[in-house]
Amino acid sequence: MLKDLLAKVWRGSPAGVRRLGVWLAEPRFTVTAGAVVVDAEGRVLLFKHAFRRGSGWGTATQQVEILFLARPLRAGDARAASAEVSAVEWFERGALPTGLSKDQRRLIDLALETAARRGE
Repeated sequence: MLKDLLAKVWRGSPAGVRRLGVWLAEPRFTVTAGAVVVDAEGRVLLFKHAFRRGSGWGTATQQVEILFLARPLRAGDARAASAEVSAVEWFERGALPTGLSKDQRRLIDLALETAARRGE
């Protein structure tokens, strides 16, 4: 009976109130796409984020991220082309910067191992 009453109140609420209720009650996360970019020498490209202080070097954190293994179209120096990125640098597998999370290191290792298996 209480369930039916609550359902009736919910259905009779304005759409904005229902949207707010869902927004407050449901878990939220961001879904993004990213890439682990590996060059011909086996180095990985990492970005230092400008807007997420404390996140340091790496890929995006605290979100659902679909990652791709990618190669640059041409060799050369990488550069930041966005205000979101304060630095861009190629790193050797054995010389990854401090501050990378355990998960980021695992993803990078997996990408490099996959590239090596493919002979890339």
